[in-house]
Amino acid sequence: MTVDRDSSIADIALAGLALRDVMGEDGLLGTPPIASVNYWTPDGQSAVQLDPQAIEDFWEKFAQGTLRPEDFYQPPTLQ
Repeated sequence: MTVDRDSSIADIALAGLALRDVMGEDGLLGTPPIASVNYWTPDGQSAVQLDPQAIEDFWEKFAQGTLRPEDFYQPPTLQ
C-alpha cells in the first residue's frame, strides 16, 4: 500500500478494514519478513527492507497457498 500527503488516517483504516473483509475469517494477515524498518535507499528514500534470506521462501509459500502465521515478520520483543 502506498500513502501520500493526501492520505488520511481514515483512508488507511478503511483500507485495512476492506482487506480484512476480503480475507475472511480464516485469512492470514501479516508482514513479509523484514530485515530493517529503517532502511535508506541509495537515492535517500526511507524504506522497509525485506529480509533477503527469507523473502524468496515467503513468496514461494504465498504462491502455493501454504503460508502459516509464523512465516510472517515477528517484531523483536522489548526486554
